[in-house]
Amino acid sequence: IFSWDNESIQLAQSWLPQETVIFASDLRINFDKFRNCMVATVISKTIITTQPDTPEANVLLSFIRENAEMLDLDDDMGDQFRESINLQTIVDVFTVEQLKMKALQNEGKVDHFYACHYLQSTVLNLCSFLYVKSLCFASFDLLVDLTDQTGTLHSCKLSDTVAEETFGYTVQEFQSLTEAQKTTLKWHFLLERSKIYFKVVISANSRTGLRVSLLSCKLADPIEASQNLPRKEK
Repeated sequence: IFSWDNESIQLAQSWLPQETVIFASDLRINFDKFRNCMVATVISKTIITTQPDTPEANVLLSFIRENAEMLDLDDDMGDQFRESINLQTIVDVFTVEQLKMKALQNEGKVDHFYACHYLQSTVLNLCSFLYVKSLCFASFDLLVDLTDQTGTLHSCKLSDTVAEETFGYTVQEFQSLTEAQKTTLKWHFLLERSKIYFKVVISANSRTGLRVSLLSCKLADPIEASQNLPRKEK
């Protein structure tokens, strides 16, 4: 939210990330070419209520506090739709064990690296999709566990256009699916091996010391996967 008057600027300075719930009405919504996204601007008619005492606000605040790590908007991760790397340049294939070791070896040297692998989705709860309301649009945001024969990567981030491309549905289309259709979609991917490109961010703030963000996730060709799977080191 952008503001140009002193009163709203002073109010905004009291807001705490992941602690303050804001209800705002009569904002001006425009597309910002510089930021390549929609932005909200405070105008003379705007009314802002901080920490509104409503059931919706209380549920939102509880969710934020209980899922602080998932909602951490660390700039190092970057939004999926803003990731511009050419996936064809990512050729390093690691087992989960090798990936975790690489993260430990690179701690303090690099802040992130890219890799690809053939992994199985072992936790994929489509009912837990979070529809992130960002003023006038919604987007996918969920965490998945990815597993191979050497271990599991927990809480990998699958969101925005990457999720849409993975499942073949926009948020609006997904919301219109029946529960039976969602279950069918879930089992189309769950426990099936997928070819996944991802970005690994080394983060001391993360419980595991790293954060994994999916850049592409598609069901793998069985022959290709078997030929490229690295072996567990003894």
